[in-house]
Amino acid sequence: MIAHHLIVHRLLTLPKVLRKVAQAKLLKKQRKKQKKKARKHLQKEAEAPIVQDQEESVLEPVFGGTLRWGLEAEVDGINPTASALSAPGLTMMNAAFDTLAAYDVDGNTVPHLAESFTSVQTANMVNETSRRYNLP
Repeated sequence: MIAHHLIVHRLLTLPKVLRKVAQAKLLKKQRKKQKKKARKHLQKEAEAPIVQDQEESVLEPVFGGTLRWGLEAEVDGINPTASALSAPGLTMMNAAFDTLAAYDVDGNTVPHLAESFTSVQTANMVNETSRRYNLP
């Protein structure tokens, strides 16, 4: 009786084993096909010319339109006197307003809108000479 149960058990589990073997073979075949496809694609890329002739296009400036800018957080405004400027607010403000001074490539403060400025070390103040702009 025990031997009979073992034979029945083996017969019942045999299809599961065969299914797993068939799945493994199919998976191996799919991987081989993917590798072949990838090799063909790489070979095609290698044969392609590195530089292609492209026509140079010159775009004319267009006034008006809408600027959409993605930021990581909400901004309560860009008025420097009324808004609590967070990092995204400063990003927007710097895009809208120029500053009196800026940093050069070495990290030194240099005049930007100001023609010049001098720092008074003892009084913690800055004297600047501002440029005047006629904006349209």
